[in-house]
Amino acid sequence: GAVRALAAAANGPAALLTQLDAVVDTLAGADMTTLAYVALDPRDGGFRYACAGHPPPLLVGGEGPPRLLWDGRSAPLGAAGPGARAEATGRLGDGETLVLYTDGLVERRTGSIDLGLARLADAAAGAPRSASALVDHLGAALLGDERQEDDVCVLALRRGAAALVHAFPAAPRALAGMRSRLREWMADAGLAPDDRDAVLLAAGEAAANAVEHAYGMDGRGEVRVEARLRGHDLHLVVSDAGRWRTPREGADRGRGFGLMRALMGDVDVRRGPEGTTVRMRRRIGAAEGGTERAGFEPANGVDPR
Repeated sequence: GAVRALAAAANGPAALLTQLDAVVDTLAGADMTTLAYVALDPRDGGFRYACAGHPPPLLVGGEGPPRLLWDGRSAPLGAAGPGARAEATGRLGDGETLVLYTDGLVERRTGSIDLGLARLADAAAGAPRSASALVDHLGAALLGDERQEDDVCVLALRRGAAALVHAFPAAPRALAGMRSRLREWMADAGLAPDDRDAVLLAAGEAAANAVEHAYGMDGRGEVRVEARLRGHDLHLVVSDAGRWRTPREGADRGRGFGLMRALMGDVDVRRGPEGTTVRMRRRIGAAEGGTERAGFEPANGVDPR
């Protein structure tokens, strides 16, 4: 309650911890409380953080292995001297996840907390990408079926990419991989299921057309799919560098572009000597405001044992 009341006016995490020191002095039994606090800017993924005697946040994903954020540390609340509060900065990159947790996840009476932290990092290295699946994975890996002596809380926040660019060979078998990448990206961006289904179907129609009509399914050409969120709109571009072939006559032919227009709203098709580009736009119900954004997928889990 004190954190919620003071956070909006505090000038950063260190200043908030200083204010909380004064609060715990007035509450019986509140001294030596530990706390990890992160202030995140969702526009660029930048964050400021401070830990008052609490286990360090864990950063998962990116180029290297999971790493514990050991900077910005100071004593538990009520135990720091004047001017002793510190904070640090970091950035949550595309596809990275920030994990906060209570000490019950990593601390055991029969082993050192250093061992528990090492187990946490090892478990995160092989974890699924989504935030909710990561929480479940860490709970299963570190807690198992053992009876806990402390409550455990885990909070994970994953930053999806603002844009997806995926190129694949012009072969029918490669379409499944494209759909999988696009589906994963939209889930990271927090799109509603109806929006995801519509975009997947429209992208599949456009990409299949490029594979068949631009290259004759030869597998040697390349099809490129780009997706980007701008404010409340999702922009989808499917392009190729092939030569368009007129489809054969048939009762089931020529319906793809009508389906795309029904699903996406705005569809623009441009053919030329250098290939074909299909541009589509759909209004997204789940999108938040902003000119261009990355999606954030939060997840939290509590094990009451």
